[in-house]
Amino acid sequence: MASNFFTWQTHVKNWVKEHHPRVKIDPVSFRRDMEYAYFKRHLSVEQFVAELVF
Repeated sequence: MASNFFTWQTHVKNWVKEHHPRVKIDPVSFRRDMEYAYFKRHLSVEQFVAELVF
């Protein structure tokens, strides 16, 4: 897991851009989803992206 939220957030954005370029992201709701996934659910980057694209 990334060391802090901002590092984790950067990893998520890069992973989505690199592996799933067709996924459209609404910045406001995406931010809320990322905060919840990181702080409440403690998901890894891979887990969050997997949920996002499926």
